[in-house]
Amino acid sequence: GDHRDLHSFPTRRSSDLNCIFPENVSETVIAGIFREIYRFNRREDARLRLAATRKGDTRLFDVSKVIYIESRRNIKYIRSENGSFDFYGDMDTIERKTEYLGFLRISHSFIVSSQHIIAANARRVIMDDEEHTEINVGQKYLPAYRKLLAELKNSAINKRI
Repeated sequence: GDHRDLHSFPTRRSSDLNCIFPENVSETVIAGIFREIYRFNRREDARLRLAATRKGDTRLFDVSKVIYIESRRNIKYIRSENGSFDFYGDMDTIERKTEYLGFLRISHSFIVSSQHIIAANARRVIMDDEEHTEINVGQKYLPAYRKLLAELKNSAINKRI
């Protein structure tokens, strides 16, 4: 891994960051901010987590290992690389909490991780769980899904170049 210490972390000139920092912020302060961001990102426990609670039992899930969240009536299921966990929750709330973490609601009953889609077409995704779960995209969710598909295609093209 990368073993740079804080002293070797590259500093940024304030002139390069005037869109982020006001002119009166010194380069020393800016360098300190970047060093703190670097330190946080290097920490083992800095991974993002989702919390789910059932009858007082709270589980934390590493976001990168969550494949999808499914709703069946009042019960929600987090399907992860480490198994499944059922809990009570509201899909709209879960959607709001996960939309900036690489998740997308594709139907009334499913919120999926874009990292765990292994195949997709215009109306369906296949997830990378053991069962290769196939999920149909609901009509209401098609515009956001099509945007995600375009992003995934561009990402795959850029990786090949």
